[in-house]
Amino acid sequence: MSLKIRIGTRDSQLAMWQATTVQSQLEALGFQAELSPVKSQGDLNLDEPLYEMGITGIFTKTLDVALVKGDIDIAVHSLKDVPTQLPKGMVQAAVLERASQKDILVYKSNFNPDEAMTIATGSLRRKAQCSTCIHTIKLLI
Repeated sequence: MSLKIRIGTRDSQLAMWQATTVQSQLEALGFQAELSPVKSQGDLNLDEPLYEMGITGIFTKTLDVALVKGDIDIAVHSLKDVPTQLPKGMVQAAVLERASQKDILVYKSNFNPDEAMTIATGSLRRKAQCSTCIHTIKLLI
C-alpha cells in the first residue's frame, strides 16, 4: 500500500486551486495525495484589519501547527502570505510556476489620470506599492 500525502491548505477558493494544482502534479509523479482544508486565523477573524491582529503568519500559522503535529505532511501557501522567517524546522521546498505576477488596476472608461483618485484596498502591501507607483500608473495610461 502506498503512502498518501496529506496536503494542508486554507479553504479559500485561491488556496484550494493552488493545493489542487499541487495534488495533480504529485499524482502525475505517481504519488497519492489528499487535501486537508483548514480555516486560518485570518479567515476566522473578519472584524478587524489583518495588520491590527499583530500576528505573524496569520494565514499560515494554523497549517504550520498542523504540520508540526503531524496532521498534514505538506502545506501549500500563497507565497505572499509566508513570513520572511519560517518557523524552526520548516523549509520552503518548492514554488509553483506562476503566471504574470503583476496586479491590475481596473477603472471606469471615463478615468482621468490627472484627477485625484481613490484606490480601494485593505492590504498594507498594496497601499505601500500604490504610494510609490502612482506616477508609474500615470505613465502607463
